[in-house]
Amino acid sequence: MVGERPYKCHLPDCGRAFIQLSNLQQHLRNHDAQVERAKNRPFHCNICGKGFATESSLRTHTSKITREKKEGEGEKRFVKKEKTDFKEEEEEDEDEDEEEKEEGKEREKMKKKMKKKERTNERT
Repeated sequence: MVGERPYKCHLPDCGRAFIQLSNLQQHLRNHDAQVERAKNRPFHCNICGKGFATESSLRTHTSKITREKKEGEGEKRFVKKEKTDFKEEEEEDEDEDEEEKEEGKEREKMKKKMKKKERTNERT
């Protein structure tokens, strides 16, 4: 039958259905990946529920969305999203990549400070 989607996701809050079994299988792998990411992200935002790998990333996120809220921007970000749209997942991945870059910059700054301190200690 045209338009029929017999392959349904079994997860309660999902509701997605697919024409082909292979599409459902890929979809379920995405759910599995979300679960794995959540395990590695124990720090959660009290405002939107998003998880982070480090406490510093959570603080950065919280200050950013608090600032946006004060400025009247990003109010729709405070609506908890259902994770059924792959575009939303891609946007979250982009945010996570940005946070990881920031963490990398912080680590590099710390390394430079430590090297500078080591050089100073070597001279004395």
